[in-house]
Amino acid sequence: MKPARLLLAAAGLIVISNALSLTGVAWNRSGTPDSQLRLSERELPFAWREFGPQENSNLALRLDWQQEQRRANDWRGPDWLQRDALLELGFDELPEDGQEHYARWRLQERNALVVLEFDGPTYQRELARATAELAEARSKQAAAERIKDLEQQLQHAREQDSRLYAVAAGLDRASLRQRYPDRQRYVIVPARISASLNQQDKRWYVRGHISELRVGDLYLPLASRDALRAEYAQPEQQRAHYQVELAFGQRLEPWVQDVQLEPRHD
Repeated sequence: MKPARLLLAAAGLIVISNALSLTGVAWNRSGTPDSQLRLSERELPFAWREFGPQENSNLALRLDWQQEQRRANDWRGPDWLQRDALLELGFDELPEDGQEHYARWRLQERNALVVLEFDGPTYQRELARATAELAEARSKQAAAERIKDLEQQLQHAREQDSRLYAVAAGLDRASLRQRYPDRQRYVIVPARISASLNQQDKRWYVRGHISELRVGDLYLPLASRDALRAEYAQPEQQRAHYQVELAFGQRLEPWVQDVQLEPRHD
């Protein structure tokens, strides 16, 4: 094929690819969003960049989320992602929990949907856990350094850490939405789940965990970009707080609808 025809074919592929991408975006944002959350910089911090904000016209935010902690030194992951739940997600040939020995077994991964809960019961339990842990340390007169660490952890949980928690996983979107109908508190996102074996107390257990949430960086509307870039240039402790209206569409892909800076209180 002649070079001119090759260039023409390549250009055509680019046009088709862009058209399909725009069609997907339009479909995702059509109709009523699947969910809408009003988050802050705690859940949507700036996405890290190699270069400064002046060179980055596409300043972005990233979704920050957590999982509820189990008791200390318990690595088994959340209660809702144990062996039976993994079987429902399509994992096969999982060994029984609690065996002393196990046959050779390979790591498995599956696509699934994960439910994120914003500022709900899970976050409140985490605050209660951190508060109780600090109170216990004080009552037992733990080392001053230990108490200081727990005080900082509690302060971060109250004022800085994300309030967005993964609370469930499944394969059927409608079923998950039926279980979590509040669309301003619960959002469903695509994810990758993995299962592995770990040993505790000389016994082997299947452990499930979220390998990744398939949510990319969130780019800002043009009207909000300059104001957020000015905050990005500030030292982290001096940045103003902000609120973000985030929508998840028909394809469960998020986009930023609005950004509001809060007044500074110097």
